[in-house]
Amino acid sequence: MQVLWLQCAIYQEAQKIAPDAEKVVVKHSLGRFAAAHIHPMVACEMLRKGAADAVRRVNGMHPPEFTKPVALEVTFLVTDMAKIALGIRGVERVGARTIVLRDENLLELYQMFVTVVTLTRALVDR
Repeated sequence: MQVLWLQCAIYQEAQKIAPDAEKVVVKHSLGRFAAAHIHPMVACEMLRKGAADAVRRVNGMHPPEFTKPVALEVTFLVTDMAKIALGIRGVERVGARTIVLRDENLLELYQMFVTVVTLTRALVDR
């Protein structure tokens, strides 16, 4: 079971961006509305151990560095979401359901992402 948790896509993505960061995976997505969770007592223990390990190793950790401009690719559930996202400055459509956001400033890139998610989620939350 432990191998399953370490193989998840989010863990692998985090490993690429921040290999020095302490990572603790306590659930695994099974779909949009479901996840497999580790028992809460086990998850709490894993998080405590991860936090303690992070504190011990803090001097050896470094924030991730990004080549600018930074690009963030988002693939939506439906094509309409990608179409709606095009109304936001800096959004480029690269596929039927996929867009790319680019910016020199990471905070502004994040704000663009939040705006895209906020505007497009109404299409699937009906």
